Amino acid sequence: MKVGLWIGTAALFSGCMCSQTEDTDTNATGETGQIPIPATPDELEGSFVDVALSQGHRCGLRDDGSLGCWATAVNEFFTAQTYLELDSGEGQLCGVTDTHGVRCLSAASGSTSETSLTPPGPDAVLEDFSAGTDFAEWCAIVSGTARCDINQFPEEDRVRVVRSRYQACAWGDDGLPICEQDDYFKKYYPKLVLQTLDTEVALLDAELSPRLCTIDLDGALECLDEADQPWGAVPAGVFERVWTAASHACARSEAGELSCWGADASANAPSGSGFGEVSMLGDEACAVGSDQRITCWSLDG
Repeated sequence: MKVGLWIGTAALFSGCMCSQTEDTDTNATGETGQIPIPATPDELEGSFVDVALSQGHRCGLRDDGSLGCWATAVNEFFTAQTYLELDSGEGQLCGVTDTHGVRCLSAASGSTSETSLTPPGPDAVLEDFSAGTDFAEWCAIVSGTARCDINQFPEEDRVRVVRSRYQACAWGDDGLPICEQDDYFKKYYPKLVLQTLDTEVALLDAELSPRLCTIDLDGALECLDEADQPWGAVPAGVFERVWTAASHACARSEAGELSCWGADASANAPSGSGFGEVSMLGDEACAVGSDQRITCWSLDG
């Protein structure tokens, strides 16, 4: 997801882990930092523009920058911020704050990290952010320069980043990525090592059922498994975004219609148009609808 965030002279993107607060952090009333939350997104108030799922947490971003979380208690240090966007991986849920920081919430421990990165100038702009699979994995583009927790990319114009467990990629305006991959992944899953991509990518590089889904310049969708074979009944059509999880995948058309395939969870995907951001995890998925409400579905309905 892309944002146009003016950073100014604030310290953002140096790669240092500036603070870490456990989920027993106390608030102004002396109570622990756990706050009551609804059981489902239907109980949340407000209008939403983004949604993110991790193995431990589920949150939506309202149009006023506040968070609405459900199902699992969330550290108040994480929720007591105004955010511009959310992103997540299996092991973490991250948000870009309006105070020019990136906060990530660990799915395993509930602890929160705040990453501060030094901008390359007083007019630096945070253009894209991608949360990796595990806690404190990330990539970002600041004024055309891509930076990740595992490496710094060459100083040249980059327009988009993707971070997963074993790969970090940054795309230039020519549509081609520069990637850094883990040696283990390159050895055992060579077919899923990103080489050349056009417009959009969804990468699941878990050790079980790894997958690579892409959309080319014509909007055509392709989804391959670790053997470089087609994965699932990929729908035909013209698409602009794609997401994938362990058991199913979804793509969104220019009209905001969702086409999902894979496990039976896809049969429960919502119909209609105007859908915005989608987040997928395991057998579960959630989307922001045209009414700015969060709709979720899974194998159970």
